[in-house]
Amino acid sequence: MDKFKKFDLTPLPATEVKAPLIAECLACIECRVADYLERQGIFILDGIRAWIDNERGERRTFHANGDGSFAVDGNTINLRHLMEDKLPEGV
Repeated sequence: MDKFKKFDLTPLPATEVKAPLIAECLACIECRVADYLERQGIFILDGIRAWIDNERGERRTFHANGDGSFAVDGNTINLRHLMEDKLPEGV
């Protein structure tokens, strides 16, 4: 799925990695995969460059919980219906 199209996000070129940054984000971290724990399905990342949009007035943060729900400064926004087909059974 193209998440940029699905969620109407604007890709920006990163400096150190091939993956794009997201223009709508207050801040982004460019990362490289340092390790992968196969048994647990966990990627270990090295943050190699960070940026923040100092011109942006809106400072609330938006975090993915990993189960199709999201938190904005502590309040949960449930967008699970947009990701249900990507979630493992039972999550």
